[in-house]
Amino acid sequence: MTNPGREKLLENMKVRDLIIKAGGLTDEASPQHGEIYRRTYNGEIVTTDKINFCVSCALAGDSSNNIALKKSDRVYIRTKKGCRTSGGSF
Repeated sequence: MTNPGREKLLENMKVRDLIIKAGGLTDEASPQHGEIYRRTYNGEIVTTDKINFCVSCALAGDSSNNIALKKSDRVYIRTKKGCRTSGGSF
């Protein structure tokens, strides 16, 4: 993302909304590889799930990849092979 960092979660925010709010993608961003790390709390037990998504599909509005975000989600857009790391979270 052009401006990685923390973003405020807006009502009904999805992956596409977050990418746009963060300034879009850099040239180094992978069009395929995005990840959401989502924490789930069950009493004293905390688990973290990894959700993979296609970045270009999410930007195109594909509902299976343009995933609704939840509080404490961490979203990472991986880089194309050979580029430095980039990502963002909120």
